[in-house]
Amino acid sequence: TFGEDVYPLGLINAMDWAVKNKVGRIVMVIDSPGGYVWASRYMSDKMKEYDNKLNFTMVIENSISASIWPTFASDDILITPGGTFGGAVVYHMTNTGSAEVDMKMNSILAAEVAAMAEKKGHSGALARAMMLSGQQVWAVPAGKGWDLLATKPLDERGAKQLSAGEVFTLTGADCVKYGIAGAIPDTSETAISHALGNLKSAGDQGEKFMKNAKTSCDGLIKRVKQWQANVRDRIEKLQDAAATARDKESFIRRIDDVASTITNSIGPLRDQAKALHMMPLFDSFSSADVIEYRKRIDKIKEQIRK
Repeated sequence: TFGEDVYPLGLINAMDWAVKNKVGRIVMVIDSPGGYVWASRYMSDKMKEYDNKLNFTMVIENSISASIWPTFASDDILITPGGTFGGAVVYHMTNTGSAEVDMKMNSILAAEVAAMAEKKGHSGALARAMMLSGQQVWAVPAGKGWDLLATKPLDERGAKQLSAGEVFTLTGADCVKYGIAGAIPDTSETAISHALGNLKSAGDQGEKFMKNAKTSCDGLIKRVKQWQANVRDRIEKLQDAAATARDKESFIRRIDDVASTITNSIGPLRDQAKALHMMPLFDSFSSADVIEYRKRIDKIKEQIRK
């Protein structure tokens, strides 16, 4: 799962290692139900930065939801017989804890992924249809292969409608049939080497980087959760003490000191997030938390002044 098992830091370290050791291609074997968009989007952005130094091959066992970002950012896509590819609707959590489709964000991200896919020679129409309802994809015979179109062709002879307007997922067989991905029997080193023209493997250094990144990034998430719990505890204690405070001005100064401490304590966590390439995630929850904490602190001050 992106943002839980797979972090951008792992791929970034692997790319740096590959460049340093003159390894020209990175092969990613993916079996993912998706995860957090911040992680997969950041990862694909970083892949673009290395475009002139590295080639990327994605070998799909399952590439679902958020995991389509690095898949479409790859130069080549291979898929196993039982593989699946697609279904990338973006959700957000409401204050009731339920998931809702974020239509505006879906539209923005679909355009972004489609442009990225087309730059790599993949189908932008396919990318949009995997993320947005109401999109069609038609496979139209073209020479010995197929063209994928976003509209119904004038000549329907031999054409096949892959998507009827619902966000969809393709099987491995369909991906191979319509030229979306190349066929590979399995994800073994031998099969991958053969599919890439008998290139020699540089080893599993990338997997080690991914595992180390998970340890580091999980550690930061744990520290942030501890920070959140500590801040909530301090605010609750202030709220309890406010009810019996006699010297209001002195207590307000105490509140301001706590507020200043909260703000200052974010700095080291932010530095760690930057070093671990987790700033999109850190900014999303730290900003929301700080706003909430300041509102609660201001409310305590209002109560004291009354």
